[in-house]
Amino acid sequence: MRVRTSRFAAFFCGCLAFIVSSIAQADVLFTDFALGNIFDTGGGWTIAGPGIPNGPFNVAMNFTSPVAFDVTQIDIALTHSSGPNAATVGLYNDDGGLLGTLVQSWSVAGFPSFGSSGPVTTISGISGVHLIAGNRYYLRTTADTDSVDAWNFNALGISGQVLHAQGNPDIQEFSAFDIIGTPTAAVPGPVVGAGLPGLLLAGSALLAWWCKKWKATAVAG
Repeated sequence: MRVRTSRFAAFFCGCLAFIVSSIAQADVLFTDFALGNIFDTGGGWTIAGPGIPNGPFNVAMNFTSPVAFDVTQIDIALTHSSGPNAATVGLYNDDGGLLGTLVQSWSVAGFPSFGSSGPVTTISGISGVHLIAGNRYYLRTTADTDSVDAWNFNALGISGQVLHAQGNPDIQEFSAFDIIGTPTAAVPGPVVGAGLPGLLLAGSALLAWWCKKWKATAVAG
């Protein structure tokens, strides 16, 4: 019987560890990549600098954060055609459908040649970027002065609100990207049974109840 108690305790602790680790691990807020970061290698929106004739060309994809969310990583399908192999990725607030204030930006470089299947460009270690539940945002890419790149389309046929350097936003084919991080929430008041403390309390009570029941059974037997 003592072995059974130990097994139950181990099982309980294992389940609790799994729940805690699930809460802590990163989640995907948005992605239009196919499984394995697959994207359309044959087409995309042109990203070109102001030194290119008729430039610049840049484009922004609009998305909504359904929950409060801390962004820790962004993956984006950028490929290179000519000129300096570098660009800037920026996250912006949506201001009535147009580009609002800059939240944060990142310099990226070393894209594979256009037509390649990857690797995708990963911006990791992001901190200080908190998305508000229900708010809309733009992810925008701009190229260096004489650079011509492409932000490749997704391979799933997903469309959304796209904003170009010139013109108003329109529903068009989305380029491929994802937004990764951890959901957040305002810390509630000290309500008994709420959140992880409540989970620990309930689990401890369950373990104590089981042990008490085992002792009663043993006495009866």
